[in-house]
Amino acid sequence: MALSMSTAKEIISALLLSFCGAILTACESTTLTRGNMPSAYQIDQLQIGKDSRQQVIAKLGTPSVQSAADPNHWFYTGQTLKDHPLFGRELIRQSVLMVEFGDFDRLANLSQFKTGGDGVITPLSETTTISMRDRGMIEQVLDTLFPGASFN
Repeated sequence: MALSMSTAKEIISALLLSFCGAILTACESTTLTRGNMPSAYQIDQLQIGKDSRQQVIAKLGTPSVQSAADPNHWFYTGQTLKDHPLFGRELIRQSVLMVEFGDFDRLANLSQFKTGGDGVITPLSETTTISMRDRGMIEQVLDTLFPGASFN
């Protein structure tokens, strides 16, 4: 069974069109989101001076990072990246939400930092004050054995 010339051209055109479509689809960029950055709606649900740590976790989820130097500071971080198959990844936006707890473990302050594609988050000041007290070896061992207990 021989194909006519017009049928062969149609088959070749269809195959070529399918191949070009597949190539263009493979070159499509995708947007990636990383981290645990709460939405504006979730942040608006927080009540400074009222919400406890457990209420903040219920509203925002587990923080990305808890400060090792000061347990009263939690950080929620997120990134939006554009993945270009031919050009690699591009940082579109980066956000940090700092949640600060104060007296009676209540929410005391919220600070939000955002960037554009330059990836630079400008700090509010050049120095950060951290208040910590020195702990002796025995106190550190007891704290490891009995987390959350106070040995003053």
